Amino acid sequence: MKKLATLCCAFVVAVLPASAQKNHHDWGGSLAAEAIVQTGNVETQFFTLRGDVSTLDSVVEVGFHGEFAYGEQDAIKNQQLLLGATTVDFWPETVLSPFVLGTAETNFQRQIDLRWQTGGGLKWLFWHDTTNEVSLSAAALFDATEYEPTANLDPVRTGRGSFRLKGRHILLNTYLVITHTTFFQPSLSSSEDFRWNTLVTFDVPLSSVVSLRTSISNTFENIVPPDKKKHDAKLLFGLKVTM
Repeated sequence: MKKLATLCCAFVVAVLPASAQKNHHDWGGSLAAEAIVQTGNVETQFFTLRGDVSTLDSVVEVGFHGEFAYGEQDAIKNQQLLLGATTVDFWPETVLSPFVLGTAETNFQRQIDLRWQTGGGLKWLFWHDTTNEVSLSAAALFDATEYEPTANLDPVRTGRGSFRLKGRHILLNTYLVITHTTFFQPSLSSSEDFRWNTLVTFDVPLSSVVSLRTSISNTFENIVPPDKKKHDAKLLFGLKVTM
């Protein structure tokens, strides 16, 4: 219940401002569904849903990102992820803009019972034109992770740096849109505790609303349960709907 309550609060904090202001400010969102299925000697199914809602004016941008993933192998659950993130950017259209953020996550595969982060930082929008938008962000976070009892890992409470490179590129006369986001998050108290992840998506618009999507994700955590690998990579295919 505690995990669900935390994630629901993150959703409400972001979505209510977006709903309340949509008559006065620019707002929008997207929902992407992707999957991979393998049959035969090994039966594997994995799917993920990613959603974004944001509201924007010249002073503040409020955004929410939600993600749910589920996977089975031979009818046995081996993956489940639930993640929510809320960000508030101030003066988002300027070259340098401060922001605050909060995230909450549970991860069955990595035996994370609850992980949450909160903090703030500065974003540098260093490339912005009609077809490209790329920014670099740096933040200071407080990070807390509670593991499942079977993980044999102590809880983590640490300050953490967070560095993000994020970009969007429109190519081939709008027939291809590439987005990429890379995070690197080292602990400020232990050189052994660091994480990074990268997500690259390729969208081929079928209309102004629907796109074919291919995504490549890579995730690495240096602190994992003894029986888990540190690196995960996925190639997924699906659809994206833009609102």
